[in-house]
Amino acid sequence: MENIKGTKMSNKKTKWDEILNKPRKIPDYGSLMSVDKFVESVKEGYFIDWDGSGYYTNGETYSYADEAVPSEIDEGKINKNFTHVIWFNK
Repeated sequence: MENIKGTKMSNKKTKWDEILNKPRKIPDYGSLMSVDKFVESVKEGYFIDWDGSGYYTNGETYSYADEAVPSEIDEGKINKNFTHVIWFNK
């Protein structure tokens, strides 16, 4: 199969579940904090959905599938299966 420019295209389907659930090491950048500290910070208005992205973590790895969304935290939707949140500012 070729695209308009004549280069070959892959028939492989992207496996989004694998990409989202892949464990990633906590990088040097970002703010790592306990879930309790993150919840407190959200309630005080320090984090909002448009500021960046947060992910639940065990303190060592995280995945894109375990998103910590400030507006959901405000609604009381807190994932207690994790000890920390890593926050990446935009």
